[in-house]
Amino acid sequence: MQQCSLRTSVSQVRNLLIVNLPFPLSDAMLNDLADQLRERLVKRSCRGVIIDLTAVALVDYGAFQAIENIARCNQVFGATTTLVGLQAGVALYLAQCPFDFGLMRFARTMEKALQMHE
Repeated sequence: MQQCSLRTSVSQVRNLLIVNLPFPLSDAMLNDLADQLRERLVKRSCRGVIIDLTAVALVDYGAFQAIENIARCNQVFGATTTLVGLQAGVALYLAQCPFDFGLMRFARTMEKALQMHE
């Protein structure tokens, strides 16, 4: 599980947490990410989490369920979740899955995601 922490980058910019997800995604890495975000949201007054999926070429149903659960937890702590950098195949897959899109916002670029949180 230690390797997961090294591969997932979580940084803070102002009152936002920014996550860069690597490819391939794994259940262990997403579980570790959920734990990291909960810990940081409890300790800091972050109002948003931006999850950068630029490097993610493929996803499966389980990975998007984990991301949806992360967004739900972020919402409980008062933070909005924004997904950024979805590749065409990932966006198409996401559009076909039964997810609660009210939990998340979407941006094409990191710059747009940061503007959405201003």
